[in-house]
Amino acid sequence: MSRTHPAARFLRRGRSARTAAQLRSESELRAGLDARRRQRAIDSFREFVRQAWPYYENARDLVWSPHLDVICDYLQRFGEGRIKRLFVNIPPRHSKSTLAGVLLPAWIWLRRPESQYLCLTKADDNARRDARAMRRVVTSAWFQAVARQAGKQVQLVDSGDGWYRALPRDDDKAFDSLGLLDDQAEIRYYGNTRGGYRISQTTGSAVTGKGCDVLIVDDPYDALEVATGSGSQVRGRMRDVRSRYRDVWLSRLNSAASQVLLIMQRLHKEDLAAEMLADGAVALVLPFYFEPEHPNACPDDYRTIPGEKLTEHLYGDDVLAKFRQSPALESGQLQQRPRAADGGKFRDRHFRQRYDCEPHEMAARCEEVLLSVDASGGGLGSGASWNAIEAWGRIGQALYLLGQRRGRWELPELEAQFKAACSEWPTAHTKLIEDKALGRALIQRLRSGMPGIVPVNPGQVGGKEVRAGFTLPVAAGGNLWLPESLYCPWIDGWIEEHKDFPGGDADDQVDTASQACMWWAGALVDPKEARKRAVGWLANVGRPAASKTPTKKPEPPKAPAREQRRGPSRVTRARRGPAIWRG
Repeated sequence: MSRTHPAARFLRRGRSARTAAQLRSESELRAGLDARRRQRAIDSFREFVRQAWPYYENARDLVWSPHLDVICDYLQRFGEGRIKRLFVNIPPRHSKSTLAGVLLPAWIWLRRPESQYLCLTKADDNARRDARAMRRVVTSAWFQAVARQAGKQVQLVDSGDGWYRALPRDDDKAFDSLGLLDDQAEIRYYGNTRGGYRISQTTGSAVTGKGCDVLIVDDPYDALEVATGSGSQVRGRMRDVRSRYRDVWLSRLNSAASQVLLIMQRLHKEDLAAEMLADGAVALVLPFYFEPEHPNACPDDYRTIPGEKLTEHLYGDDVLAKFRQSPALESGQLQQRPRAADGGKFRDRHFRQRYDCEPHEMAARCEEVLLSVDASGGGLGSGASWNAIEAWGRIGQALYLLGQRRGRWELPELEAQFKAACSEWPTAHTKLIEDKALGRALIQRLRSGMPGIVPVNPGQVGGKEVRAGFTLPVAAGGNLWLPESLYCPWIDGWIEEHKDFPGGDADDQVDTASQACMWWAGALVDPKEARKRAVGWLANVGRPAASKTPTKKPEPPKAPAREQRRGPSRVTRARRGPAIWRG
């Protein structure tokens, strides 16, 4: 039996003692770091997303992009109660459903575990997917550790000025764990031990019987609903969802403090996002290509260069090429500026030519100015068709849009607007009025006392799409010049109507423009004779009426007196044959 030297035993004991102290120190340090890391996840939704990602998606790494910072900031304000109504419009595959439909509800439970969610989506598979993903996150060991820390430290208190302060929880509201109830562990409906729950349904399902503190609507439309059917059918589908939102879903909110969150890509001008925008909801809109002049541009968009992409790694050139093949999808899903599904004959590049002076100054430079009137509408209701009066000018092959009057008018108001347009544009010697509906009545009332009125019938050339084909080559060739919006604020709506054509809600401005282009192209009547007639009429004002009396045709010879009294005999009629007047 070997004996150990006392000095060796002493050194061994000292080394063991130092090692144990070091281990205790490292353990305390690690615990402190973990606690601070968990606290960052409680305080910041952005940090929560980074830490929770492995439990949501363990097969794919999180690639962080600047647009995620913007989304997380808005969702944090929503989760803290600083935003009551929020809708998020972002192109597909940019993690908006993951952040808003899965991770945000889990993060809110750390602060308000009693929150009750009603989550609606169009597809049943998506409803199950998001509910399953959230349950996977909240049942993870990491989330339970964060919840234990949050249950003792965080309580949101309204400071009265729209902001919330985080204070230690009251004893009766503190909790040591936040698990799921055994009797509510279904995919569609599960609740936690603090009174909160999540209900996941499709947008077409019955949602009566349960209230919610937070209503989350994720992609309530299918893209095929917009791509198929007529314009009226598509608008009917849009109205159905908006009606369910107003009449059914909002009635499920528990109180006036309840919140609504909509996540979707724009597909139609009358979709649910338009409804929430009209109601004053906060909009987070990030188009794929940066547009400084976007009507719903996000003030927190980090991009500064027009056309800059939202992300570089999500869409390849082949995917973007497919989007470009469908202008409606490119405008709606990518740019969040919806247009009609069957539109797209006119593109943005067709309307880039702008003249930089006041329209009346441009009219003075034009070789010829005319008024084009589309008066096929009538009525004052919201569903009535529009009437439009436009002033156009020409310099060589270039056409200039100078001015416009547009509204839903009856005949007296239409006449007043037309006379005002004639006074505004005195050099418009030619006045094209479609000889149809109110236009025909206007022609009859003004033709005898106003020079230059030319009744036209564009329908004899073809349908609306055929007639718009006269405007398209002018625009595509760079010969269509438009005024700046500074002088004509209505020009953006004029462009949008052309881009939506032929599937848009209105086409009066398209018809008025094509009527002017058809006139100068000689498609309505012989332009030289028509202009000569209009100018000649103006030149003859004040001359004696005899100078304008047309020459009468010679009358046919009268029959002999006997035949006139008794009619020609049978022999005479046979000899003459058919009675034909050759003049």
